Amino acid sequence: MKAGAIAQEIFNAYPNHPGAAHYILHAFDDPIHAPLALSAAKRYARIAPAAAHALHMPAHIFIQHGMWAEVVASNIDSYQAANTIWQERNGFTPTKRFYIDFRVFHALDWRMYGYLQQGDYTNARQDIALVRPVIEKSKVPFIKTAIGHWNARYIIETEQWVKLPITADTTPSELFATGMSAMKTGDIPTAEKVEVRLQ
Repeated sequence: MKAGAIAQEIFNAYPNHPGAAHYILHAFDDPIHAPLALSAAKRYARIAPAAAHALHMPAHIFIQHGMWAEVVASNIDSYQAANTIWQERNGFTPTKRFYIDFRVFHALDWRMYGYLQQGDYTNARQDIALVRPVIEKSKVPFIKTAIGHWNARYIIETEQWVKLPITADTTPSELFATGMSAMKTGDIPTAEKVEVRLQ
């Protein structure tokens, strides 16, 4: 609250200050305090329209309000801006640039979640398909495990109960989704295997 109050005072005096808007969003990024950041969230993208992170950050507040269309729109814009910036600087294609730019990956992660909350399963599946070949080639650990998290999220949010193969590389998220799927479909032996692995 103290950090948010300091940032809000600066933002009130300088409404085009990107740092003030940014810190307001971080300070009030929870369900209780998010209403205090809504005006900064709506303004931040206009302050820095070419900055991928500035376009993404309002989604942190929109998500707390259940503003799913705005969450998706913020991350569509963020994804496009990150692509534009890196293509102009490096001549990389979006697929190659996944290796080095977290911002694109982060925007798609949030965009997919927004699609799921809207019940737009087609676009959510397309986002999974978009990143799958990049994730499979990546050597970055948190990106390597991401497809497992995305698959699990899709299963749980859509309630399309699918039991994923349990291997040595299965992520905790995939195990959890498989365990839920097993319970929902009455497959107690698989649920028990998952329980042992999760423990």
